[in-house]
Amino acid sequence: MTDPRCAEAPASAGPAPAGAAVATPLLRPLGPLFAAALLAGCSSGPDPCADQSESCLAVQIEAGEAAAKTAQVDRVRALFAVNSGPRRERAFKSPAGAESTTAALPIAFPLLLGPQGGSVKLDVIAELRQTPALLGSGSESVGPGEHKRLVIRLSTDVSNLPVAGPPARRDAGLVLIPGTSPASALLYGGLDADGQPRGDSWEYRSAAGGFFPITGNAPALRVPTLCADAAGQRVLSIQGAGPQAQPLADLWQYAGGVWSPLPTLRGPSPPRLRASCAVIKEPQGLMRDLLILFGGQESAMGPQLNDLLFMPMPAGPTFAQSMVLPPAPLRTARLLADASGTYLVGLESGTASPLKLWRLDTTALKWVELPADAATAPSRRTGFATAIDTQSAKIYVFGGRTEAGALQRDLTAYSLAEQRWSPVTTTQQPSAREGAAMVALDGTLLLVGGEGMQAGAPALVSDSWKLTGTDWAPL
Repeated sequence: MTDPRCAEAPASAGPAPAGAAVATPLLRPLGPLFAAALLAGCSSGPDPCADQSESCLAVQIEAGEAAAKTAQVDRVRALFAVNSGPRRERAFKSPAGAESTTAALPIAFPLLLGPQGGSVKLDVIAELRQTPALLGSGSESVGPGEHKRLVIRLSTDVSNLPVAGPPARRDAGLVLIPGTSPASALLYGGLDADGQPRGDSWEYRSAAGGFFPITGNAPALRVPTLCADAAGQRVLSIQGAGPQAQPLADLWQYAGGVWSPLPTLRGPSPPRLRASCAVIKEPQGLMRDLLILFGGQESAMGPQLNDLLFMPMPAGPTFAQSMVLPPAPLRTARLLADASGTYLVGLESGTASPLKLWRLDTTALKWVELPADAATAPSRRTGFATAIDTQSAKIYVFGGRTEAGALQRDLTAYSLAEQRWSPVTTTQQPSAREGAAMVALDGTLLLVGGEGMQAGAPALVSDSWKLTGTDWAPL
């Protein structure tokens, strides 16, 4: 008997070309639900939508004839939107990141659409070393309680890529690129769906309203520590977490669209991961700017550090321990700086207080807690995104995960002039998530990625949002 996963469209429909999609109803369940099934050829296997009472679309990704003969891939990205909503992503990697032929296809997975169903648009990009190698797309409408199957065959023609944006990630670095007008931002690194570090870089250009990949020499894969150096017209990458969360010791700069190492500068020893950095301009009347680094860890299981290190700029050559009195022990500390001052947002350990905000007093050499009403401050959470907007003189906090494990999607602003928190009310907003990246650009906010929930399981989100005026809008 022919496996219905391998059944073609009805004969009257004619053969489907590579890059096209075939949709057929699922006639019978074949087994329990699999979050993703990697199928060997067309041998018998489970129906991803079996035993589901809600509407479900079983997506099967295959290689077209030409692609099956020649293509090699190490990642398959399935990007989908339901009812014209925000785009999401499922990603599948070759074992241990190794290259493989398309013999690893087909890939099958379910899209659960709730009791009412909906219309799905799906684009599939198969990549080799982050370069598109195969492409396919398809769409299907699924009625209430209905199960359908959508087969997408990939072709080698990638001349009309449907997506010009970064793959899904969490814990990426996102920072303003100094000297750009209209403003641009650099997105670098982060963690993929398997918890492995990424090494790709992208520029978001406000004038074009989109992301553009950066090619050429680049730092190694990592969860980075990034900060903008306005005087040097560059972005600095200070150490960070590499594969297996091992601390990396190198320092890099991004300037003029190019990454280059900084071998004459030395970071802290031992190196640190998940620290936070900023460049402050001529503090206390000094004639040199200072690169400062707060906290972080010396190993993935090590304690959260609470100290402040500094390095004179631009020549360094290394960090020294500052005499600044540390605040109370913090978790998820975020360092922010602009012409008005240097600020720290974090969750104070051992208390029940909401997020707190401090300002660095460079004369008294201590962190001064800023006034806040606990009733309006962001609730206790980790994994939040934060940004400082010079035009509005506000610090923003978005999302994160509460200590009870609930993902958040709220946006709260702290007015530095009024010294108070207030919620930002919008007609639409990004989905609840943690590990997103956020930056302020010319009075707007840009939010990228993070990890939310899909069908009851953690899943990376691939969408990006922009807050202009009083409302969020997806890119």
